[in-house]
Formats: sequence, C-alpha cells, structure tokens
Amino acid sequence: ATKNNSTLTELFRVYGNSSTSTTTTTTTTKNNNNNTTLRHDNELEPPLPPFRSANRSMLLTWDQIVLDFVSIQDMEGNVPEVEAERALGESACVWDEDLMNRIVGGKRDDDDDDREEDEDEEMAQLEQCVVDALAEEEEGERIRKADGIPSMTSAPPSSRRAEDTTNNGDNDDNESFPIQHEEVLKECADAAISLTSRPNTPWLLRFRHTLDCSTDGIGHEMFRNPSVVILAASTSEPYINCFAELANVHHLPRPYHDGRYDPNGFRREFLLLHDVLSGPKDFDEARALQRMRDRFGPGCCQVLRLNSLSSEPVAISDGYNSVGETDEWENAGPATPFVANALSKEYGPSLAYAENAPIRGACLSPLDKRAIRRYVANMVATGLVPAVERRIANLNTTVTNAKKGVKNVIKSFWRKPKESVSSVLSDNSGNRNDGNQSNKLASSEFTRYRYDSIESQTRLLADTLFLMRDYEAALGIYRLVKDDYKHDKAHLHYASVQEMIVLCMFMIDPSKYSYDVQHSIETALYSYSRAADEEKDDVNPGVRPSKAPYATRLATRLCLALSSARTICEGKHMEMADLLASASSHETPLGAAVLLERSSSHYYQAGMIRKYAFHMLMAGHMFRSAGQDRHAFRCFAASLYVYHGERWGELRSHLHSALAAQLFGMSRFALAMQFYAKLIGSAGGGRVSVRSQQKFLNHLVEICREQKAEALIAVDRMGYNPSDGQGILTQLNNDLQQIEISNVGFPNVEDSSVRIYADNSDQASVLLGRADSLATNALGSSGTGDDSVWQDMMICAESELRASSVSSSIDVNSSNEEESNKPISAHSGDEMIDRIILEIDKEEREAEYRERQKRKGNARTVEVRATSEPIAVSFILTNPLGLDIELTEMQLVASLSCPESGLLHSNEMSSSYEQYDPSKSKVWKFHGSDKQYERPAFMHQRSIDDSDTSEAAPVDKTSHPYFVVSKSTVTMTPSSSALASLNICPLSKGDFKIIGVRFKLLGEVWIYHRFDLPGPLLQDTQLNRSKRVRGESLSLKSKIEEEMPSLKVTISPSNQNQSTVLQGQTSSWILKLSNFGYAPAANIMLKTNAPWLNINDEIGREHDENSATSHCIGPSGTLMKVPFKGTGNKTGVLQPGETIEVPVFIRTSGGGRQDFYMLCRYELWKEGSQVNAPPRHRWARKLLSVPVYPSITMSASLMPSYANNGENILSVELMNYRSDRDTGLDINFDNICVISRHFEVKQLQGQLISDDVSNSLIPLDDKSSTLEVGWQERVTLHYLVAPVAGTDGPCNISTLPFSNDEIGSLPNATHGDRTLTDFICRERAHDVFSVSCFRWFTIIL
Repeated sequence: ATKNNSTLTELFRVYGNSSTSTTTTTTTTKNNNNNTTLRHDNELEPPLPPFRSANRSMLLTWDQIVLDFVSIQDMEGNVPEVEAERALGESACVWDEDLMNRIVGGKRDDDDDDREEDEDEEMAQLEQCVVDALAEEEEGERIRKADGIPSMTSAPPSSRRAEDTTNNGDNDDNESFPIQHEEVLKECADAAISLTSRPNTPWLLRFRHTLDCSTDGIGHEMFRNPSVVILAASTSEPYINCFAELANVHHLPRPYHDGRYDPNGFRREFLLLHDVLSGPKDFDEARALQRMRDRFGPGCCQVLRLNSLSSEPVAISDGYNSVGETDEWENAGPATPFVANALSKEYGPSLAYAENAPIRGACLSPLDKRAIRRYVANMVATGLVPAVERRIANLNTTVTNAKKGVKNVIKSFWRKPKESVSSVLSDNSGNRNDGNQSNKLASSEFTRYRYDSIESQTRLLADTLFLMRDYEAALGIYRLVKDDYKHDKAHLHYASVQEMIVLCMFMIDPSKYSYDVQHSIETALYSYSRAADEEKDDVNPGVRPSKAPYATRLATRLCLALSSARTICEGKHMEMADLLASASSHETPLGAAVLLERSSSHYYQAGMIRKYAFHMLMAGHMFRSAGQDRHAFRCFAASLYVYHGERWGELRSHLHSALAAQLFGMSRFALAMQFYAKLIGSAGGGRVSVRSQQKFLNHLVEICREQKAEALIAVDRMGYNPSDGQGILTQLNNDLQQIEISNVGFPNVEDSSVRIYADNSDQASVLLGRADSLATNALGSSGTGDDSVWQDMMICAESELRASSVSSSIDVNSSNEEESNKPISAHSGDEMIDRIILEIDKEEREAEYRERQKRKGNARTVEVRATSEPIAVSFILTNPLGLDIELTEMQLVASLSCPESGLLHSNEMSSSYEQYDPSKSKVWKFHGSDKQYERPAFMHQRSIDDSDTSEAAPVDKTSHPYFVVSKSTVTMTPSSSALASLNICPLSKGDFKIIGVRFKLLGEVWIYHRFDLPGPLLQDTQLNRSKRVRGESLSLKSKIEEEMPSLKVTISPSNQNQSTVLQGQTSSWILKLSNFGYAPAANIMLKTNAPWLNINDEIGREHDENSATSHCIGPSGTLMKVPFKGTGNKTGVLQPGETIEVPVFIRTSGGGRQDFYMLCRYELWKEGSQVNAPPRHRWARKLLSVPVYPSITMSASLMPSYANNGENILSVELMNYRSDRDTGLDINFDNICVISRHFEVKQLQGQLISDDVSNSLIPLDDKSSTLEVGWQERVTLHYLVAPVAGTDGPCNISTLPFSNDEIGSLPNATHGDRTLTDFICRERAHDVFSVSCFRWFTIIL
C-alpha cells in the first residue's frame, strides 16, 4: 500500500467497491422504448443468494453493497473534539477544486478551465453583487428624497418604479401606485438566494462528510461493530505465526476490551498479501494457501497478489485526478480526513502539497485491481453475508425472548433503570485511558450497556437490519428499545434511536408517517440537547464553545441530513427552519453558521423573506467568528440584498458595519471604504460604541492614505452624477488627483436649512427691475420684520414715484396716450391720491399674477446679484457620531459660466496640477465684509459649449478666478449641531450656481456634500397637483450682473445718553447711509410705514408753505428723498466706500413696542446715461424696534366767551402718566403752541402766577420757573381764542409759555418751528391717504 501512495484500507475501499457491471441498452422499434439492463462479471462478482433477514427473505444486488474498511488504529477511540473542529474548519473552506469547477451558489460551469483567476473572479462576483445593491439603495433614497418621501420607508426602488411605469403606462396612476412592498421584497430575495449555498454545494458536501467521519464509532450506536475482521500478513514475514498472533483477542481494538463489542461476535478472514516484484521469488501460492487452511480452516483463507508494476512518480496536474490514475479513485468518493483519529496532514484547501506527489495505485496492474475486487466479492458472498445472517438470527432470537410478547411487556413495567454515568465512570476507572477526557466519557457511555445486555443486543439487531435495508423490521426493533433508554435517562442513546426511527420511516414512506416523523425529529433534537448539556463544561456560560460535544455534533448531523431530504421538508420548510435555528444555539461558531445558513434557505422557501435575511446575517457573523471570511462575506452580501430595500435603518447600519470590517480584513479596501463612508454618515454610526466609531474613521483615513487606487475606485462608485454633467471625475489628465468622498452624510448637512443672503449688509437685499419680486434677507425666511409690510411699502413707493413722475427711474413712456387720458375712477377728492391708488391696485394685481405664474412654473426667475458682492450661505451641520470632530478648510463649491469669455469655472472636480498650499494663496477683501477670501482648493475651467467634463483643465494660479471663497474651521462635539456660515464672491458676470460644500476630515480626507433643495410644487395642471410634482429649484442659482451700489442703513440717536423714548417725544437722530458696493448710488428714497421721521434740511434752502414737507414725494407723507451733497459737483450721488450722515427728527406715537420700518430705494448712477432708460435700482431695509413709554395726555374743549362777541374760551387739560422709570417722573411744561390761519390764542392772566400763593401754579420767587406736573397729577389751563383780521396771510403760531415770561404770538413759523408743523402736516396727509386707500379697497372687496 505504501508503494501505491495509499493505505491498505484505502486500496480495498477504492478497488474493492468498484463495480464491474456493464450497461446494455436495447431499443424496440415498435414502441420506441429503451430497456436498460445491468450485467455483472460473474467471475469477479458471483451471484448472491437470497438474504434471510429477521422476518423475511431479501434479494441483494451488488449495487446495494458498499463496504467500509476500517483500520484497527481508527477503532481505538473517537476523534477528539479539537481535531474534529479543525477538520470541519478545513472542510468548510473553499478549496482549489471548487474554484476550478467555477461553482458559485451551486451553479457549475465546466467549460472554463482557467483556474488562475478563479478566486479573484468569484470574489469579484460577490463584490459586484454588493455594489449593485448599494447603488440601488442610493438610487431609491434619491428618489424618495426627490418625491418628498421620508428616508427608510417602504417606497419601491427606482428599477421597480420604472418597470411599473412602463407596464402600466395606459392605466390609471392611482391603480399602479404605490407598489406593493412585498413584491419588491420578493424580488430582492430572489436575487439574494443565488448567494446561498445549496445542499449540493461542494464545500457543504465536504463539511457533511467530515462531520460524519468525526462522529463515527461513538458508543451509543452499533454501526461500527464489524461482522468480519480481515487479518492481513505479508509473504515476506512468517505469516503463519503472524496470523496466529493477530488472532489473539488482545490485538482487538478498545471497544472489544471495554465491553462495547462482543469479542466472539465476528468472523475472521485471513489474507496473505504477496508483492509480485518485491516479495520472495520462491513463493508458492498453493503451498501457502494449503498451510493457512490447515491451520485456520478451509473457508476463511485467501492469497492476493499485488504490485505487479514498478512505481513511476508522475506529478499531479489537475489537483484531483492524477495522470495515470483510473476513475476508481474519483468514483469512490472522498476518504476520511482522519488518520488514527487525528487530522491528516494532507487534508486542506490548498493543492500545494500535491504538486510533486506521485500518483495513487501506480504499482497495481489491471489484473491486480481485478484480483482485489474478486477477493472482496468472494469474501462478501461466502463470509460477510452469512455472518450477518447468523448475527441477525441469533440476535432476533434473543430479542424475541426478552422483549416481545405480553409477558415481557408486563415485566418491563418493573424494570429498574440502569446505573448513571458517574457510577460507570467510577466502576471503569481501571480501563485503558489515553488521557483524553472525551474518550473517557465515550468509553463510559459505551460500557453503560455492555454487549451482553439486552439493550445493546437490541440496538445491534436494529442497526444490522437497517444496514441490510430491512427498514420495517428495523423500525420495530428501534421502537422496542427506545423506552428503555428513556427510562434510564440515557439521552444520547434515546436521541439516536429516535433519529433512526425517523430514517426508517423516511425510507419506508414519509407521507405515511408524516406526524410521527415530525414528532421523532423534535424528540431527537431535544434529547441531543440534554445530552450535550451533560457533556459540556460551563466554564464560560453564555459564550459559544470552541469545541462542541458529541451530542451537539450528532444533532447537527441530523439537521443537515433532514435539510437535504426534500421529501421530509416538502410543505414543512417553516418547521425545518425553526429546528435548524434552534439547534445552532448549542454549536460552535462554524457549526452554527452552517445551520443558520441552511435555516435561512428554508425560511426563504417558506416565504419568510425577513427571517431569511436575518438568519443570513447571523450566519455571516458566525462564519466571521469561525475565520471563514469568504462565507461571511457571501452571507452578508445576501442579507444586504434584502435589507437594502427595507426600512430597518439600524439593522442596515449593523449590516454595513459587519461588511466593512469583513471586507477590510479581506483587503477589499474599495468596498470597505464605501461601507465605512456610509457608517460615519448614519445616525450614531449604527448605534455602536465610541471605540467602534473611532475605528471607522481610522480605517477610512488609512484606506485613503495607503490604498489610493482602491480609494479612487470607491470614490467613483460613490460619485453623484448630476444632470448638468458636472460630477465627480476619477480620470483627468494629471497625476495629482485628490481623494474626495461625496454624499456620505457626514457630517449631516440639512439641505432644508440652507439660507442664502447678502453678506455685506444684513439689511440690504438685491432687486433689479420692476418685474422682480422682493428678495428677502435669507432664503425661505421672512427676514427682519413682517414680509408683507415690506411688500406693501415697496408697492406703495413705486406707485407714488410713478404717479408723481419725480424719480428718474420712472419710465414716462410706459403708458400710451389712451392710458394717460383714461379717466380716473377713484373719488377721494384728490386727483394725486386717486392716481396712486390706481397704481397700487395695478401693482398688486401684477404681483398676484406673477405669483400665480410662479406657482405654475411659468414665470420663475433666478435671483439677480451684483459682481464683487459676497454671498453668504448658512446651513446646519449635525455630528452623528459620539466623537469630537474638526472640519478644516470648509468652503463652498460653485460654478460660474461667463458668456463674454465663453468659459465655465468650477471647483467641483477634486484634481489639480499642483499640490494645493493654503499658506501661499492670494487673499481678497471686499467692502462691508470683514472676512478674507481665497481661491478655491480646486479650480477647473472648460468651454461653456462643451458638456464633456473630461476636457476640463485646472486653472493656473496666475489666472484670474471667476469667484473666490472663504474658508473656515468647525469643531463639533459628539452628537451636536452647529450653524455653519460660508461666503463666496463672484468676480465675473454670468450664470452662477452654488453646488455644495467641501471640507477636510481629520486634516487628510476631503468630504464633499452636494446641496439638494426641492423645487416648488407645480400647480399648473391637475396631474401635477395630484402627483405633487416639483419644478426645478432656483434657490442656488443666480444671475451675476454688473457692479452695483450696496447701501447699509443705520440710525442712532444724537444723544447717546438717551435711553428711553416717550409717547409724542420728538428727538434728534442720525441717519447713516454707507455705500459698500462698487458703483455710485443716486436718487436715494426713504419709505417708512408711519410719519415718524422728519429729515432736517442739510442744504439749507428757503422754504415756504407750498414746498415739500421734509422732502416728501407723493401725498402719503411717508416717502422722502434723502438730501445730501455728493463729492465734487455730483449732488445726490453716493460714491463707493462713501458714508453720509443725515440729521433727522423722530416723533414717536402709540404705546408699547413699536416697529418702525424704513425701506431705502436707490438707483445705479451712470455718468452720461440716457434719461429714458430706466436705471437699475435696489432696496435696503432697516427695522427700528422702539419701546414707547406713556408720557402725558391732553384734552381740549372750546366754548363761547361771554365777555366779547366772536371770542371763545379754550380749556386744555394735561395729565402726567409717565412710567419709564421708578423715580423722577415729574414733567416740566415749557410752552404750548397753537397754529391757525384765522385765530390767535392769548393767555388768561392769573393762572400761572397769582398774588394768592395757593392759586399760583409757578412759585413767585422764581421768575424763570416752568410748569411742573408730578406723576398722575392733572392741570387745566384756559386760553382766549380771538379772530384775526385777514385770512390770506401765513399761518399764525401762538406760542404760550408755561412760565412768567412774556406771552407772544408769532405771525409765521421760523425754521425751528417747522419741526412742529412738518410732523402735523405729514400726520394729517398720512391719515387722509390711509383713509382713502382703506375706503377704495373696501369698495373693491
């Protein structure tokens, strides 16, 4: 056997079991039937007589007889648990012959013989499956976000939606949407099941074979009890003496010494082996055979000649079939991986050990092989079959006398249980022991029922009948002994009997015993688990064992056998899956992984898709714990196929974490990087520990730093290709391509929180042209104050300017002659007010029309902005991890296409010719902004007409960029949110678009996030309204025009010590206007919501009663032109960088906190511009929130004088309600002024100063004292009102002091008194205008 590179048992197993039958096919033409018959070589295989079983005779054929030859070393004990676990691990690996046959998921492709890249190709297939699942998951999330559906919902993936739209295009949309989620889930599971191992997968068959070999010969069963023992000797030895010595009992293996097997219960066969080439030359076969028969008997001796050829070593070329080897080695099946109960050194997944190994059976000629088969066949016919018949007959007699019959049944009621395992261990302490505890336990279990006990004899009879295929008789014998094992609490024996009952019923008719089969299976598994609990040690409870007890292995063997039996599993996949999953709880990680994967397959066939995915996930974890990386990756991939369409976010994150760690350990860095990128962007990193989150970041950075090629592949897969063709590029004509991860959600940028506003002034907002809507300070918010108030003020200001034809921005030719001569339908009594009301009504109708067109999506325009004006973008960042993170070099990503140059500049593509160095970057600064601006980290340019981004080229550092950005650093604490504000400034005219934001993570990895803002809901058609279709979002787009002025409005009191404002108080303020733009501003108008403000004349021109009050324009009294002197001779022009201060007076009214709205309108001034061309104008806002405190109340009454005819008495009552502070609430009254064109007012003597001190309001000793009224005091004064001659003159201002000074009446107002008259006139005009507007719009409504 050694010369043939094998063992004697292997030679007999391969050549002794090889069939010599030939197939003959006969074709009948009439019926066109094929009759196939098998004919045997009678010389080698003599006819078998009928076999006498227990109760009947059976006809045996040579195809039914398969012999197992076992050496004495293999029967000395059981395979140790450690060796069994190691062998199972080796068998579960993917071997080279598996890859050569291209078996993936149970599908074989024998045409491709290229095995050098088989391993990588198989992994590439699995990796592509995961990549496809991730791509579909991201596409589904993108569609959900576009449709406004929350993430992690049951909305169908994009492929399903497209398919449904195609198939149901003619149907009603309501009938085909939403898609049934179970259908989508079933499609995902159908794709995933191809990754699940089938029962005929090579590694699973090899695993089961190794499991069977590791559990052979355990003492609870009698299948290893041989009927024939072959004693072999060589002719080169004194073979007669050798046979005599071998025939002694003490050479038998251990089971015959510890009482498990009967030493006299087998037949001995004596075989003399003669080596034809190396044996004795004078060997006489007849003489030797005669000597053997004389000594040991005539019917048990045989001589066998072998090795007729010389050995010629030939290297193995294909890993399994050797050159020169016959098919017998292939057809014989795999051999046992154990040699002397230890794992063979040649057993493993690699073929490196066999590269220079000689072929097997090289010294055997065809005659030698036939001789082996002839000997085995004769031995079976003349020795083995009769021996088995005698064993069955003897055992059947014994069992019948002891177990069958009514008398024996009654006697069994008083049967005492056998002794326990502990007592057996103490009784058998003197038996041979090799130091292995498992063998000691097995030995004690075996000797619990000795060979002469009725239980052992009954089990031996049942096992023998089962081996001879007499299943009905075997079933009856198994049922006789099972109750004895149950009463003895011999759980292992009882479970084994139940297992054999299942197999017997399965072989007879599983449909007939369907209930009994299921009951016996459950009973067997339960008993195996109890037996395993008795065997295992509880050193680490709750932790999976590193080696499994024999009972656990037997349970696993039973589960795998049942799982592969289609007849038993038919219609009971759910029950079978539950049994497999339950059995996995006692197994080692490898055994549990195999059982869980098989259970997941049954869950899939039972329609339980989610259970299938969950058990595949657990199987992946178990494979990973067992060191089976390939299987772990495969199981994780199959589970991902299902969960990528599910709404279980935490489970998906857990699966991503497992896949990331698995792929990183397998050096599959590209796909591992994708999962790490997803993990850091998920909520809580998949709810893992901080240590794991730190590991995610470290591995991600390590891949980007050390595996650039793999990282670029991952970036390409994660890249988001927008519709405008400006995506992440992975191939540019340069060598400094940067690794930038896009759309990972880390940190989470809330797109709904994106706000865009002008950076240089928080009050300024851009508006170019009359048809544009009012731009707010921040996108999507009302800004400071009520937006509707600002809108009404803007409409009113434009209407007044057009009606008054004062502002240079009014287009006098905008109305044709018919419209100008059209009669005014308003009847307020004032033609100017009526014209303004009509203009306001027209403007509001136009605004409503534009708003309706915007909702329909027909008149939406982009925001118009000016060159060299910084734009601020704010958004909310959320840190999903439990770690402190620092984001450096945070900057905006944008693009600007310039029609003048025909080029587009963009910093979206992360690649450049030179390494970016922030320290050497040029710095820009702009008016009104204290931030510094730099070139973007990456800047590329391409032609506007060329949509191919691969032609983009980096912008040289010496070139002028189209825009610059600000850069900042954000530090975030664990699970926190922060408001980030970034700036960008366009430097050229063109179409500008803000794309997203990028930053550096840990100072090494660029992260890029693309803003995705939903557009407005379209209301133009019923279909769009029902489907909630959204139009394109224009929020991030802008039209960059020429340089414009940009005004910042501030107002502050002249007296810095003024802390409160009283009701009706007139105070001096300073209105400051600063031009932070890069163009001069002219025609600056100021519109307020109330006539509080009065502009002091800075120029100092003369005024009369017909001149405009406080430079007002229009009859509302709230629109004023700001007067100021410009630089040089340009009056009313505010140059860039210039600031003017305009003194104003503010008179407050009302009570409580009052909001004073100031809307500043200004125009772009161009020297030499045409008058008829409407200049561009802009708006600036300022809201002054003033707390107004109560001061005094005044009431007046008039009654005729009884002294002089035509005169009247004016009674004025004053009361102090001041409450702006706790103390010092007295008020000093200086004078009272009465203005009239027809009357004058005189003081009645004796009220303020009287000889009677008690009646005097002012102390007599103080000539300069004024009237002082305390808190909540009331005083009443009376005055004489007399008519004046002539009413055509100016108004009389009667100033009546509250002091002992002389009382006088002035004929006309002075400049100081205009402060009083201006407020009175403007308040009167504002009241009239407001009442007229209210009446007009009330009539319309």
